[in-house]
Formats: sequence, structure tokens, C-alpha cells
Amino acid sequence: MTEDVLVTIKGLHMAAADTGENVELVTIGKHSSADGLHMIEYEEHFQQDDERDLVVKNRLLIGNDRVELQKDGGLSMQMVFRKDFRSLSKYRLPYGTIDIAMEATEVQVAETEDQISVQLQYYLEMNGAHTSDCTMSISIQAR
Repeated sequence: MTEDVLVTIKGLHMAAADTGENVELVTIGKHSSADGLHMIEYEEHFQQDDERDLVVKNRLLIGNDRVELQKDGGLSMQMVFRKDFRSLSKYRLPYGTIDIAMEATEVQVAETEDQISVQLQYYLEMNGAHTSDCTMSISIQAR
């Protein structure tokens, strides 16, 4: 895998009696690997109401049976996905903090010479209440 990569993340959040909310991010990132883990770093930019950019630095760690996503900057949180593992975190936003919990029901990682593919299914809770059943698809491709 090359150092420069194309990062594609697609997600779907299904709340009760809801058709779901699709989210997609396509951006450029940097890839490195060590000790059987892949590390991908990339940035997200969000437009604020006052037209300032909110920059979030992301670090994805991908192993055979786990995926971790760390966000730092204007937003911060850590998500850990391992099958049947409940992860707790604080989602820090410019206007406050939300307690979140997630539990993965499926974690699939596939790797070829120039691509890493991840499929996740998980439950999401916010402030102690179940909010949605989620899927996330992550593709890391050599550039």
C-alpha cells in the first residue's frame, strides 16, 4: 500500500421509524503500517455559521478484528469497534459534550495489495439512550 491514499467512508444511521441518514466522506489521507496495524490520517473541514472552517484531524487504526477512529480538533471523540465490545466515549463539540456508547455486531476487514475494506455494523447510544443502528463502510485505496 502506498503512503498517499484515497479514503472513502460511507455510513447509514437508522433510528426507529426512520428511513435513515446517509453520510459519505471522500478525501485524501496518509497511510502507514506497523505491527499488523494500518494507520490512516486525514482531515475533515466543516463550515461554521460564522464562515470559519472547523478542522478535525482523524486517525483510523485498522487491525484484523478491530477498528479505532480518533477525532481531534474542533470535534473530538474516540470510537472503538470490536465485535461484541461496548465502547464508551465523550463526543466533544463546540457547543457541549455528549456521552456516547457503541457496540459492534459485525467487524469485517479485507486487505489486498492496494486496498483495505472495512464493513461495520453497530448500535449507537447518546446520553444513555439508544439512538440508531448503524452501518459503516470504509475503503482505503492506493493513489
